[in-house]
Amino acid sequence: MVYVNEEDRQRISDGEEAVRALAKMAGWTTQPCDGLLPQILSGYRYSERAGLILGHWRREISFGKLLEAVRQTRTDILILEPGRDTSRRKTYYFSLILARAGEVRIQRGLRLWSADFDSPLWVVADPQDRDLDPCFFSIRATGLKEEAGAPFGDPVSVQTGLRIADLRWVAEIGGHFV
Repeated sequence: MVYVNEEDRQRISDGEEAVRALAKMAGWTTQPCDGLLPQILSGYRYSERAGLILGHWRREISFGKLLEAVRQTRTDILILEPGRDTSRRKTYYFSLILARAGEVRIQRGLRLWSADFDSPLWVVADPQDRDLDPCFFSIRATGLKEEAGAPFGDPVSVQTGLRIADLRWVAEIGGHFV
């Protein structure tokens, strides 16, 4: 049994707020997963148009159970996890569990990226983590689309875009961040 303490409850509240903010920035209408999908996903949100389940890290849920939920539903899950970047600034990391052609694939260590405050959002592998394979997903109203190339061309624009995306979080969440 996992005991949920006050710190966990605060992380859950912050995570739920961040999920709502991301859905709003992406233009996704969501509804609670309660009753629609496997019980393990209760407390998460589902966007039918995006074909995506959005959630946040919760200590009481194992990755194995989430993998099984993706196998059952054939629906991608995007999980937000609060953290700090290499400069110790607050940010969110993503784990993406993808259902593709009958297979389940995991992408971890992803970050939100944006060229400026009005440009499209992307989910990219954290460029500071050399253990991650580069991957790039554009965020569209119809969901996440895996792209062949990066939305940036040089190391400066990589870091600038990550910082701009973090500032977009701050603006959307109303000044509260992680």
